[in-house]
Amino acid sequence: MAKRILYLQFTNPAGYPPLEHGSRMLADMGWSVTFLGAGAFGEAERLRFPGHPGIRVKAIPYAHGAPVRKLLYLAYCGWALAHALFRRPRWIYASDPLSCLPALLAAAVSHAALVYHEHDSPPPSGGTRSLRMRLRDRVARTARLCVLPNADRAARFARETGTRTPVLCVWNCPGRDEVSLRSPPPRTLLFYHGSLNAERLPFAVLLAMAALPERVQLHFAGYAPTGSRSYPRDFLAEAGRLGLADRVRFLGTLDRRTELLAACREATVGLALVPIRSADPNMSAMAGASNKPFDYMACGLALVVSALPEWTAMYVDPGYAIACDPGDPRSIAAAIARLDEDAEATRRMGERGARRILEEWNYETQFSPVMARIDGP
Repeated sequence: MAKRILYLQFTNPAGYPPLEHGSRMLADMGWSVTFLGAGAFGEAERLRFPGHPGIRVKAIPYAHGAPVRKLLYLAYCGWALAHALFRRPRWIYASDPLSCLPALLAAAVSHAALVYHEHDSPPPSGGTRSLRMRLRDRVARTARLCVLPNADRAARFARETGTRTPVLCVWNCPGRDEVSLRSPPPRTLLFYHGSLNAERLPFAVLLAMAALPERVQLHFAGYAPTGSRSYPRDFLAEAGRLGLADRVRFLGTLDRRTELLAACREATVGLALVPIRSADPNMSAMAGASNKPFDYMACGLALVVSALPEWTAMYVDPGYAIACDPGDPRSIAAAIARLDEDAEATRRMGERGARRILEEWNYETQFSPVMARIDGP
């Protein structure tokens, strides 16, 4: 049977670096990889999947309005079904809860094996979510393999779905080829990339910068999710109000990951902040699931992270990061000041982190158990 794998994700797959890394590894092993995706809302639509001769990315356009969106989803399910029927993939790789229904249909008609990779876990309750959760349970029990990016999430997933399928924890690490061992710039340049909202890039960062020397600057990139569309503009307005307009720069939504990492390599300190307390089950289990710290480390940056037990054990104790309270400007300022005042310690911290990525915390190592099952006999 031909080595064909079909990835299903009802959004823009370019927004998920683990899909990029895993699919590229499979394509390099001779697999024919096809993505069936969908358009995304707002700036996320601009993200682009990198080219590869063994990977094809197709997508249906984004639609506004709930009724049209539902019809588009039904069309997507039919598209996945037809593709699986005529192309006969050996594996189907479903990678979000909305892909569960088309994945089950496609696997049924093609007799393909199924992998389910859950990047963000859905809330455990809610009226319209009940069908989605039942489909998720069905996929979890049907799949040959389930993948989650955090150990706590993986354990919770196994409990919630009752699956006996192996559930693997695969961290959202960068690829080895993305590691850069370089000397940091002579200034203290903070960098943030990702979702732009008050939880990930709080105004407290600006208040902290106001208490720090003028040489401390901030560049940030990414896109605002639904519900936070004005946040980049609000953040820049607050920077101006605090007299930081010439020290804070918004790089916009960088279309390709290579551009994002190039911007990251210009910095010295990466910000990876999540709330100390959150009702969101994803936000409370982000160690390993957040690609930010790994990306910063790959680029040779020292880290400032939230003072959470998991994050402290993973990043602070080995000497890659300094912890702070992300809601307290004084705590953030103290963490940044330590790095700003000791350039040599900051350099060593970044170098230590880059070597950890190169040697162990890379996607080639993390994804190898999944590769072994997919590419095995």
